[in-house]
Amino acid sequence: MADKLISLVKYRLEHRAFILKDYLNQNGIECWISDPTVFGQIDGSVVMVKSSDYEKAYQLYKELDNSSEEA
Repeated sequence: MADKLISLVKYRLEHRAFILKDYLNQNGIECWISDPTVFGQIDGSVVMVKSSDYEKAYQLYKELDNSSEEA
C-alpha cells in the first residue's frame, strides 16, 4: 500500500512553510507544500509529508519551532 500524504502543519505565511520544507529535506524527509490562496494570507500553506514519515517530520518541526523561539 502506498503512503498517503498527510498534513504536518499549516502556516499563514508562505515563507515559513518553505523554511520548514528546506529543514525537512535537509534531514531526509520528502515533503510538499499546498498551493496557497490569496497570496498565502487567508488559507495559508500546508506542509504535507508521507504518512510513514510523519513521526520523524513532526519531531523535526518541533526542533525547528523551538529553535526559532530561542532566537
